[in-house]
Amino acid sequence: MPRMPLIDTCDSYENLTSEVLGTGHVCTYTYDSLDCPLTMTLPDKSQIHYVHNADQLMALERITAGKTLYSHEYCYDLAGNHSCRGL
Repeated sequence: MPRMPLIDTCDSYENLTSEVLGTGHVCTYTYDSLDCPLTMTLPDKSQIHYVHNADQLMALERITAGKTLYSHEYCYDLAGNHSCRGL
């Protein structure tokens, strides 16, 4: 099966909004008003949700059919360094 070239689409702020993978599958992305990622929709229509606190990533959640399959949480020390990560 021949592979297609990658095709990327960006918004006016140069955020990636969609990409067509070499297989022809499409991923789409959304962002908040600070250009932090909110969602990534995968070819199977499941989503990755990004949870932010100001400019720091606090959690990732994989959502399929409205249910959370798994999540990763991140925390930071006062200097902004990663201090823990949990599932």
